[in-house]
Amino acid sequence: MEYLAYLGLVWVIKHGEILNLPRNFISRKIPLMGRLLKCTLCLGFWVGISAGGYSYYAGSSIYDSIVTIFSISAFCWIGDTLMDFFQIWNQKIKMTKKL
Repeated sequence: MEYLAYLGLVWVIKHGEILNLPRNFISRKIPLMGRLLKCTLCLGFWVGISAGGYSYYAGSSIYDSIVTIFSISAFCWIGDTLMDFFQIWNQKIKMTKKL
């Protein structure tokens, strides 16, 4: 269940309307950060680092913390890719209904 929360955090950072102003500001000032803010795998990795760091601090082994980092990153990428697929699929269904 935690992984859905991490995915939600990544989506808010990447797509959230409330963060448009800071995201656009950062993208203009630091182009590399702008590219990172558009990359789900990258955002998932940084969210995973924070979660992995916390799990290590809470007593998990270094191995478990590293696995946490990469699994969160992969889960976020897969979740975002599936959401993109379903949005495209939904648009195609709407277009065929119009015909």
